[in-house]
Amino acid sequence: MEKNRPSQQVNYLIMSGGLGSSKYVRAGIETWLQKEPHQAARYFKVIAAEEPQLGVAKGLVLDRLQECGTGQKSMTMRIARRSYGVICSQRYDSKFHIGADRVPDQHKTGKYWATQQIDWFIKKV
Repeated sequence: MEKNRPSQQVNYLIMSGGLGSSKYVRAGIETWLQKEPHQAARYFKVIAAEEPQLGVAKGLVLDRLQECGTGQKSMTMRIARRSYGVICSQRYDSKFHIGADRVPDQHKTGKYWATQQIDWFIKKV
């Protein structure tokens, strides 16, 4: 925060995922805040999610709902050590789904679906 947003006041830090359950990380941040010379540090709060691992999943779902409803994402960039996605069917595209299983559309539209595809919502960076 100090390097990336030196001029912005930050009031809350919400910890989720692996960091959200680390008492060591939380204690380190709180120790750093006590040493922080700026007045803003007095109003800064560290909030840990009650269920940190579930908090990440809920956040991703809420982000997707916001994107579908407004066309805008709340998070513009996600950095992860691993990729995460869900298995789904996608509209068949012969350029993209080479060798994939395809099934006809159940409404007899003449279109096909590629099965066992992965819709990535976080990609490893």
